[in-house]
Amino acid sequence: MFNKSGFTFVGETITGLVREHNEDNFLISAPEGRRTALAVIADGVGGHRHGEIVSYISCRDLGNAFNALKDEKLLEKEGAETFLSENIAAINKRVFAINYEEFTLHPMSSTLVAVLFMPGYAVMANVGDSRFYVVTPDGNLEQVSTDHILSNEDEFSDLQEKFPHYAHNTISRSIGARYNLKIEIKRIPLKGGERFFLCSDGVYRDLDNETIRRLLAASTSPRQSVNRIMRSVLINGARDNTTVISVFPGTEFS
Repeated sequence: MFNKSGFTFVGETITGLVREHNEDNFLISAPEGRRTALAVIADGVGGHRHGEIVSYISCRDLGNAFNALKDEKLLEKEGAETFLSENIAAINKRVFAINYEEFTLHPMSSTLVAVLFMPGYAVMANVGDSRFYVVTPDGNLEQVSTDHILSNEDEFSDLQEKFPHYAHNTISRSIGARYNLKIEIKRIPLKGGERFFLCSDGVYRDLDNETIRRLLAASTSPRQSVNRIMRSVLINGARDNTTVISVFPGTEFS
């Protein structure tokens, strides 16, 4: 997909070779004529019920809100940040209410990484451990998002003392798990020539950062990069659901 944001988007999701069903969902919205575009990946948290429902609701509702809003609101000062924070908070409270009524013992939840692209900059919102990367024009891979796991939280030392059995990599933030959700928001100025990559944890469970960097930097189109990433994940065992969105500057066939 390509629009006046200046980027082309290609996404794909697979169940993998081990899991029985896919709890990931993704959304790309790049309406023709608009100067903004939205990319979202949501990954239902393992061990919780109906993760695929939360990931679907997250993508659907954020996409509907984006499509209903004019570019002017997103392009004004802090408009993109406000849009992401308010709508993700609303989705979280909606899912939390469902959990409170129906799934109190095993609440459903999902990670979420969402990025608004527009001329000059991108704005990211993130909860959980789905990731957002940038490949710089000189070929370096940088992780923009933070993995929201217990060992990365400021309160980890206190939690470890109270709950020593908790694993360090337990997800600490997710859609639907608690009423008040701390959302990571970052604005990324664009210098020109950057490539971007969103993914669920199924990618980096099977591929290290150097492999991801090499495949993205060597590809000539977002479709080629998605094909190469997915092929490499499958070769390495595809132990989890895997979802990717590749974002390149310009048009697919320029």
